[in-house]
Amino acid sequence: MTRPRQRGFVLLEAVVALAILGVASIVLLQVRAQQIRVATQARELLTAQALAEDRISAIRVLDFLLLEEPPDSLLSGVFPPPFEEFSWSVSIALMEDEYDLFGVEVEVLGPYERFPLRTLIHRPRPLIAGGGVGGTASPGGGRGGDQAGRGGGS
Repeated sequence: MTRPRQRGFVLLEAVVALAILGVASIVLLQVRAQQIRVATQARELLTAQALAEDRISAIRVLDFLLLEEPPDSLLSGVFPPPFEEFSWSVSIALMEDEYDLFGVEVEVLGPYERFPLRTLIHRPRPLIAGGGVGGTASPGGGRGGDQAGRGGGS
């Protein structure tokens, strides 16, 4: 009689062991899938960061007037291959209560992630040719008149 109990007990042990192995393998597969998702997300975020920094560097070379009214080609677009699944949008605003300081925000959109990057860029206003030249030319013209006046007075 002891033999049938041992056989049944061995069968029950085998079923429990298989159930434990099944649960353990499901947990290991879930951990592996999570690792793959995190690695994919990290790769996409690193690519988006590099692309956003590329857009920022393209904006950094602009002068004051182009930052004030940037061309449409710098405000949004899609990256060339092999990054065609990424697109960007840029907003540039002159900061209030600051002198010649622009706030720049670049947002790169990937297949699954959105990566915003913000920075400040200082560009001095250009010297206006009409005001600076006219102001400079006026005293020069006055001196010419003075010379003419001196010549007439002699």
